[in-house]
Amino acid sequence: ASCVDRTGVVRIDGCLSAASAEGLRDFVLATRDEGVALAAKDKEKGAERLSRVLSARDVDSEAESRWDVRLPWSTVVRDAVHEMMGARDDPASLGHALSVLSGGDSALLFECAAVISTEGCAPQIVHADTVPSEAGAVLHTAFVALQDISAHQGPTRFLPHTHNCLRLHGELEREHERGTPESDLLEGAPSVVALLRSGDCTLYDSRTLHCGGPHVAPPDRTSLPEEPVERVLFYVSFKHALATEAELANTDVHGAGSILPAVAAMRMCLGSVRSREV
Repeated sequence: ASCVDRTGVVRIDGCLSAASAEGLRDFVLATRDEGVALAAKDKEKGAERLSRVLSARDVDSEAESRWDVRLPWSTVVRDAVHEMMGARDDPASLGHALSVLSGGDSALLFECAAVISTEGCAPQIVHADTVPSEAGAVLHTAFVALQDISAHQGPTRFLPHTHNCLRLHGELEREHERGTPESDLLEGAPSVVALLRSGDCTLYDSRTLHCGGPHVAPPDRTSLPEEPVERVLFYVSFKHALATEAELANTDVHGAGSILPAVAAMRMCLGSVRSREV
C-alpha cells in the first residue's frame, strides 16, 4: 500500500493460481463472444455488456482488436475475486492493501470487468482513469493477468509518480486536445511495463498515467512455446470510502465505471468481499 501511495503502482505476484486464471480466462472470452454477438443484433443491449475502450481497432482496420467486457458476479468470477483478496489477516495481501488505500473496508466495488487485446491491436494514448485532483486518491484498480504476458502482446505501461502530478496531467490533456503527439512531452519519462506471469497483479491509483501497448505478432513463432493469441486482464476497482460521484467522473476520452448494472446494484463493499460474504 505504501508503494502505491508513493509511486502510484505496485506489482503483487501470485494473486491467482494458474488453474483459477485459466478457468476465469475461458469464462471471460466466452462472455466477450456473447457480448459481441448480442451487440451485432442490438447495439443498446450490447453496450451494457461491452464498455467503451480506447483504441478498439487500429486506424487501418475495421476489425475490433481490443474489448472491455463487463462481467457478471458468477461463481467463477466470485471465487477468483475471493482468491485474489488473500487471507484477511495477511498484511501482504491485495485485500489488505486495498483496504489501507481505500479508507477501510467500506469501500465499494466500482468495476468488475476484463480487458482483452489481440494481434493487430493499436497502442492506446497515455491516459488516467480518473481526473487528478488535490483531494487525493478516489479509486484503485487491480489488473490480474490471466496468462503470461509477453512484450509483443501490448503489456500495460505505467508512468510512476504521475498520480499526483497535476502539471503533467494538464499538459497531456492540452496535447490530446490539440491532436499533437505525446512523444515530446513523455520523452524520457520513467516507466514500468507490466510483463506479468499468469495470476500476477498490478495495483494502481486511478490517477496514474498508463496505456496499453501495441499487440503485434511474436517476432518468431517457431522459436516460442505455444501461447494464447489474446491477452486477457481481469480487473476490479474499489472507490475510496470518501470519494464522491463528481470525483469519479472522467471528462477525458476514457470513461471509468466498467460494471454491469446488476453487479453495481449489489453494492458490495470491500469488507464483505474479503470476508467472502458475497
